[in-house]
Amino acid sequence: MTAREEPKDPLHRPLRADALRNRQRILDSAGTLFATEGLTVSLDEIARHAGVGPGTVHRHFPSKDALIAAVAGSRLRHIVEQASQRSSAPDPAAALRDQLAEMLAEAELSAPLKGALSGTEFDIRETDPEASERLRSALDVLLGRAQHAGTIRTDIDVEDLIAALAGTFHALRHAGEPPDSPRARRLTSMLFDSLEPRPGSG
Repeated sequence: MTAREEPKDPLHRPLRADALRNRQRILDSAGTLFATEGLTVSLDEIARHAGVGPGTVHRHFPSKDALIAAVAGSRLRHIVEQASQRSSAPDPAAALRDQLAEMLAEAELSAPLKGALSGTEFDIRETDPEASERLRSALDVLLGRAQHAGTIRTDIDVEDLIAALAGTFHALRHAGEPPDSPRARRLTSMLFDSLEPRPGSG
């Protein structure tokens, strides 16, 4: 292939500006409709909301599962940015708690994100391994800083933290209540209490 020839595989070609805009409009519309209508909303409805044709949606996302995973990945990357910004906060324990609380609240507003973080809809480690690993690393930094400060128990690691968080997602989902309800606040408080240092915890 000469320098003037384009790659024959369209998957390796960068998206044009208009295609990028359409993709983002689809993601935004899907995120909105998944939040208001649930994951049963059709791709045709998402296309109408985004102002594009059904074929455009299918060109970017060959299946609804692919679109759900993309919406979850987009929200996950936003969470990673938040966690990275909190990594230099003066109060490490408060930074970790704020991050976990925000993740719980965001998941309640995003069905794909909840499904990803709880593992009930799909495994985000398989659909978006890069975003999943970045989140794991960001939480590991927040946890390590809080443990070093002596404000979070030291006998747990980031995998324990993620498992506890997923358990809280399941509990909130089972309760079927909004994130600001008394029960949701109690469940969130139980998660935070489980992180407190205790005698013999290391």
